[in-house]
Amino acid sequence: MYKLFQLLSMLLSESYQSQIYSTTALLNIQKMDRQFGLNVPAAVAEVPSWTIDHIGGIFRQAGREFFTDGGDEKPLTITAGGKSAVIDVVLSISQVDGKINMNSLNLNTSSGGDTLFEALLRSSLEEFLLEVQKTEVDAILAETLSSSFKQHVEALMNLDSLAHAESTTGNGKNWFKEITSISKIADDITAKEMEMIKK
Repeated sequence: MYKLFQLLSMLLSESYQSQIYSTTALLNIQKMDRQFGLNVPAAVAEVPSWTIDHIGGIFRQAGREFFTDGGDEKPLTITAGGKSAVIDVVLSISQVDGKINMNSLNLNTSSGGDTLFEALLRSSLEEFLLEVQKTEVDAILAETLSSSFKQHVEALMNLDSLAHAESTTGNGKNWFKEITSISKIADDITAKEMEMIKK
């Protein structure tokens, strides 16, 4: 049950997350007296390979295998596989200025596609990519955005492990379905609360 509450806390709607983001970021910054944020390369040419390695490192830390395909003049696909969930991230790297763009992020689970987790992963990774490619990178903000993406990946992989543990009973895929259903209810409640606050 505790794990379920942890997962639900990760699955708050993006609109609600945007409201608490400023407070969370401020608290993180206040705790940064011993930290200096991410060490993003100053040389633009080094950023693409560093970024790909960093994303791969997040998947590794979450205990999941990943591999890459493509690159150079072709889009680069990063695939991270769990027991019941697979993430495919397709990136394009400009041959002119080395800029990285995310073409797509797709998530497939044992119950099919999961639009909730997919949206959370996509938005958090997009924000991270934008920050680390700025002319003047805010290293602490980059670390906060990286941590946000990592938390979503870890939540997904925790759910993946729970689903796999019950795969023999045929109930594994229900973890994804039920979490998505509960999260939609949470979205509705959050929307109603925001309407009440506005009034």
